[in-house]
Amino acid sequence: LLCSGHCATVTGTYASQLVVEGFLGFERDEMRNSWVTNMFTRTAAIIPALLICLIAGEHVADRLVVGTQLVIAAQLPFAVIPLLRFVGSDEIMGLTFRTPKAMLITGWIISFASMAASIYLISQSLREIVLILVEWLWSSQTLLASSSSQGVAMVALCIFGAAFVGGYFYLLWYLIRS
Repeated sequence: LLCSGHCATVTGTYASQLVVEGFLGFERDEMRNSWVTNMFTRTAAIIPALLICLIAGEHVADRLVVGTQLVIAAQLPFAVIPLLRFVGSDEIMGLTFRTPKAMLITGWIISFASMAASIYLISQSLREIVLILVEWLWSSQTLLASSSSQGVAMVALCIFGAAFVGGYFYLLWYLIRS
């Protein structure tokens, strides 16, 4: 786990550094060995999360970590499904580099198991978020303290949630079938 976490951290750091350099218009060949560039881009990548942790405290930092994991869990199928489709394609990979059928089937089984676990995690987290929102909406300190406003807010929340979940499953189905 330690090695896996370290590899993910290093990969994320370098990826964010390259993205920030691209947005700022740095030429990679000219800046390859510049420690100032490395420090600047890595600082720009970490400052938002650091500020949230320092201002809001440890409790919010834990929620921030869980939130980022939810985003990663939601985005993972959109990277894995095209990857499995590409490496299994004769047209893209050719006969020489195409992944063998047994490995491809194993990859699909593992990715579906991972997607099922991700969907379960996301649904549990969304349930907790909805409960927190409902508790906040029903509190006497909000503008939605009246019963008619609460009903409208719950209907809007349910419509938004159903649209989000439906859109997510549609996009997954589109990736798998196309």
